[in-house]
Amino acid sequence: MHTREASALDLFVDSTRLMGDSTLCGVVEFTAQLDPDLLGRAAHACILAHPVLHSRLVRGNGPAYWAMEDPGTAAPVSVEECGKDYRPRVTGPVDPNGPVQVRVRILRRSSGDVIVVNLAHAAADASGLQAFMGQLLAEYENPGTIRPAAGESRNATRSGQRTCPEQLRRLPRGWK
Repeated sequence: MHTREASALDLFVDSTRLMGDSTLCGVVEFTAQLDPDLLGRAAHACILAHPVLHSRLVRGNGPAYWAMEDPGTAAPVSVEECGKDYRPRVTGPVDPNGPVQVRVRILRRSSGDVIVVNLAHAAADASGLQAFMGQLLAEYENPGTIRPAAGESRNATRSGQRTCPEQLRRLPRGWK
């Protein structure tokens, strides 16, 4: 198992869960129906590109750390039928202690689909959510757009640094 020590910022942001749900939510509305299989492959590629998104935060005796998990091959996208007003269905927690830090859903309406992304705040900040959603849409429109970047990959934030699946043998700086 590959690990990386959790930063003080990771622990601080994770501790906000004690005050309530700190999951970040992003929404994109469309006027047509999306292909859930293609979106699932795009989401899976994005999860593989950011090691922290397929890691779980481990706390206990000693320093806290991120433990990289096998993200599997299942499409992490679910399709949910909903009425015209989808807003009550946008929120949904993501458990930082679970193996995947992001959840992607399609809310299917007669007027068009809505992509909902829920992202654990311990894994990314709001700019990371924006970066993830941009990469998700780019990968959906043009599969294979995610490129590896050198350096540490804390999350999908900051500089958008990431590691592609074929690069997982060479872990980003900070991962053991």
